[in-house]
Amino acid sequence: MTGEMRCVLLVEDDFLVALATRDLLESAGYKIAGPAATLDRALRLVQSERLDAAVLDIDIGTQSIWPVAEALLGCKVPFVLLSAFANPSAIPGKFAAVLRLHKPLESERLLGYLRSLWG
Repeated sequence: MTGEMRCVLLVEDDFLVALATRDLLESAGYKIAGPAATLDRALRLVQSERLDAAVLDIDIGTQSIWPVAEALLGCKVPFVLLSAFANPSAIPGKFAAVLRLHKPLESERLLGYLRSLWG
């Protein structure tokens, strides 16, 4: 990756998935905000960090990620959704066009998406 180091917010409540995803993103040259395992922490990071993109697990514990996704939309930060479940009807309509990746993590698709954001 050329130029400045891009900052990617990582929101994932599964410790092992968070570590693997963080390692993948760091090895690709990204700075990581997080990983955040709670909605409160994720929302604080959205407010306090200069984010270039985000990777969001759809379900954080018993909560859904939608407040964080809304905040990212408001800041015009692109994001990708991660889910172990393939239920498109669980995605609110305004997020239907957002790239959704399945767990286990589709690493090459995620990295390709991030690269496409900055050419």
